[in-house]
Amino acid sequence: MELEKKYKDLNMKYRALKKDHDTGDDYYTESQHFLKRENAILNEELSKEIDKLKNKRETLSEVVYIIN
Repeated sequence: MELEKKYKDLNMKYRALKKDHDTGDDYYTESQHFLKRENAILNEELSKEIDKLKNKRETLSEVVYIIN
C-alpha cells in the first residue's frame, strides 16, 4: 500500500532527526517542521482512504441485504 510506504519513510526520517541532538540551528528546526507537515498531510490522506473504505463497506452491506 502506498500510504504504508510513505509512513515508513516518514518514520525513518523522524528517527534520523531524533538521533540528532537539537542544536537549535535552522536546519534542525526546518526539518522538524517539515516532518510535522508531512505527517499532517499523510494523516489527511489516510482519513480519506478510511472514509472510502467505510463507504465501500456500507455499499457492500446494502447489496448483501438486498440479495438476502
